[in-house]
Amino acid sequence: MSHFQAIHHLTAMTIFNVREAVESDINPIASLHTSQSRRHIPNLDGGFLLAESTEEMVREEMANGTRFFVAIAPESEELVGFVAIARPQISPEIVGNIRWTGTDYGDRLSDHRHHYIQAIATKPGWTGKGIARHLYASVYRQFSDSILSALVVTRPITNHRSLQFHKRQGFAAIGTLNLEYLFDLKDYESTIFYRET
Repeated sequence: MSHFQAIHHLTAMTIFNVREAVESDINPIASLHTSQSRRHIPNLDGGFLLAESTEEMVREEMANGTRFFVAIAPESEELVGFVAIARPQISPEIVGNIRWTGTDYGDRLSDHRHHYIQAIATKPGWTGKGIARHLYASVYRQFSDSILSALVVTRPITNHRSLQFHKRQGFAAIGTLNLEYLFDLKDYESTIFYRET
């Protein structure tokens, strides 16, 4: 890359404002979440969320401690992405359904420093602009000295985009979770990704 190309690349990059969600973000978060659910996306190759959401669901999740961080476009002030971070309750039953790829991480997933990346989504038309990276960079700062995990579905459908994204973000695949059903998905399987900040 030439010096001119490098400068052009840097100036062409959009810097998004990432902040914790407020009340007025609830409707846009729920709408974006639903728009990116698998039932509303004709081609799942670009990534997807498993289920729809509503304002009531987002509000309830917030009341139960889930923290939402939103990416705001600099000029339009439009909400163009979000990430939801929860403090999971890992039951022995769930741990019993995990097949570890090597080391058993059950104790670390039960650690008080553990935070679960519940969902991440980018608004259509804004993908490929680094929004997800900006959101995760904010999470790494906000939750420094934490353990982060994420589940990415691999059966009966596979979220290839999310698998690749988490690998590029330095997450390690530490195991698989198998359930007889999740939502309407029979023989559900997901890869468990893990990263310490």
